[in-house]
Amino acid sequence: MTLTRKECAAHITFKVELSFAAKIPMQSIAQALRGQESENSQEALRVLDIILRQHAAKQGCLLVRQSFFHNDVKNFADVGGGVLGCRGFHSSFRTSQGGLSLNIGNFC
Repeated sequence: MTLTRKECAAHITFKVELSFAAKIPMQSIAQALRGQESENSQEALRVLDIILRQHAAKQGCLLVRQSFFHNDVKNFADVGGGVLGCRGFHSSFRTSQGGLSLNIGNFC
């Protein structure tokens, strides 16, 4: 008997362990959104990056660090030798003089 991927997924159990990483004041996140530096600026930017990644995951994207890939056949390209490339994009938040900027780069 052969099981489909969906049937196999229904029988897999994962053990997940969560641990407390840090407490980031909301004021630091608000300051980062305005482009202001604070003691916790880098941590606040990491929080925003995590929120962005989680939103992409809810949209069905495959996440690899700060890279996002849509599971769509149009995004795959044959690069030769039996290897497929997958088009996606990279994103990260950065502070700038004008406030907060979202850095996005496409790649294949």
